[in-house]
Amino acid sequence: MMKRTLALAALALLASASLAQISDSEAKSAADSVLRVLGSDAVSKNAKVSRDTIPTKHGSDEIVRVIYGEVTVQFYEDGSLLSFRDLSKNSVTYEPDDEEKYPTDEEAWQAFEEVISKLETPADVGRTGLSRATKNGLPYTMTFVMERAKAFAWPVTGGNRVTAEMDRMSGKIITLHIVSGWTYERRNVSVGAAAAIGVTRKRYGGVHGDWIPSMRYSYPDGNAAGAELAALMTEKKMRLMYVLKSDSATVLVDSVTGKIVDYSQTALQAEAQANAAGAQNGKTEQASSKQAQQGEDASGDGKSGGPSTLLLMMGGVGALLILNICVRLFVKK
Repeated sequence: MMKRTLALAALALLASASLAQISDSEAKSAADSVLRVLGSDAVSKNAKVSRDTIPTKHGSDEIVRVIYGEVTVQFYEDGSLLSFRDLSKNSVTYEPDDEEKYPTDEEAWQAFEEVISKLETPADVGRTGLSRATKNGLPYTMTFVMERAKAFAWPVTGGNRVTAEMDRMSGKIITLHIVSGWTYERRNVSVGAAAAIGVTRKRYGGVHGDWIPSMRYSYPDGNAAGAELAALMTEKKMRLMYVLKSDSATVLVDSVTGKIVDYSQTALQAEAQANAAGAQNGKTEQASSKQAQQGEDASGDGKSGGPSTLLLMMGGVGALLILNICVRLFVKK
């Protein structure tokens, strides 16, 4: 009996902890800490706190937003960091001969990783991309991308991720966005690649060789996931999927249920269809315009002859009315 009581008490404690939300004062304190790590001057300003719900891959998240004028720090409701943004950096200008803070990519990565090591970020992500913007636009930045490459030896698309922009002259972080909390279901494939190709061909056509299969951890973008996969995504857990690609589309097939859970056209195919639709719409509009013009010409509503034709028609109607009246009077007499 004592063991059962302790177990129930532990479950109640865990439930209350999972429902805990960061308070406004805690959010302000946490945001101040983030700003100090990032070297932002906004920490001395008065902050406003707001709360909102945002859509996500796994449903929605309740977020807490701390606003210092042009600087905003966002947290998940449990207090973990979601994002940082400093809009004041958009107005900074530089001279053509100004030198960059970190001229090499390795120097930039080391500086960036040193900063974010002081923040709460996913431990399973690594360097995947760094790009430098040109001086033609503002802000003059470099962009960092950190993602998880593999889970259980399989490639991963989506899930935990860190992205950020850094001012290339000052070395200050301008934006930071963190996706965390995703885990990965162990491999439990129940459907073979041939079956995944078969269900794809049945719905979208083509021959066996048109669809090239691969496997990776992923999640659907559409609403066709089904109850089982939707429940898994609510837990922020990714499943190993078949990704079937052709020249025109990419299809996602659940490796456990064998169901198609997502479909997307390739960029070239989508662009071609959009152009074709635009051209067809243009022809339709031209045909409608031509028919309307022909209708105007046939009815005499064009610029030439329109008023005179209308007068003649009105005169003819008037003459018929007068004749009808005369006949009635004559017959009555």
